[in-house]
Amino acid sequence: MLHHRCKPRSWGSAKDLDLAADLHDHVRRSGSSAMRVLFLGVTLALALLAAVPAAAQDLFKGLEAHQRGDYATALPEFKRWAEQGDALAQFSLGEMYHKGWAVTQDYTQAVKWWHKAAEQGNVLAQYSLGDQYAKGEGVPQDYAEAVKWWHKAAEQGNAMAQFSLGVLQDSVIAHMWVNLAALQGHKTASKLRDLIAEQMTPADISLARRLAAECFQSKYKDCGR
Repeated sequence: MLHHRCKPRSWGSAKDLDLAADLHDHVRRSGSSAMRVLFLGVTLALALLAAVPAAAQDLFKGLEAHQRGDYATALPEFKRWAEQGDALAQFSLGEMYHKGWAVTQDYTQAVKWWHKAAEQGNVLAQYSLGDQYAKGEGVPQDYAEAVKWWHKAAEQGNAMAQFSLGVLQDSVIAHMWVNLAALQGHKTASKLRDLIAEQMTPADISLARRLAAECFQSKYKDCGR
């Protein structure tokens, strides 16, 4: 059985690690694009408002306001629904605090709401929470917690989490995760995969590919652990 390490990985030279860090920064900066992807479905949802209970329409209106950049209108709706336990609202409110949209930027509050959403299985909250633990923003830096939450997101098929796991794992498992992310179209995962492969034996590369296939076929439930 293969086990991941809960600390920065050790493959390659200092130059390799610098490149890996640059790639990781790229995926962090693209986190807001994941938020935009999430809201692509809002337009369709709004078209169905007539079939939605009146109370729930306020959350959809908040999402619509967020999509058009009207954060002041979105904020009270997200707060109200987040306090009632809605995971999407909790993730969205955490994003508002993280970005400083209509509120004072507050990483502690972002972590608070992302944690609530992540516990309910919200995949973007799980990825974002892992990112905060990796950076030490709003919480003490803790790579073990970062890996824990990225694993939960990765096992739901989140390519950004899969990529991030590739930065923190030993070579075989790192190759497996970034290969899976690359197969989903992550733009920089293939670069990191090839960099990791340069430090691996042909046998290890073959093993990593087999593990990636098994992971994918199991719908991310059997992923080299």
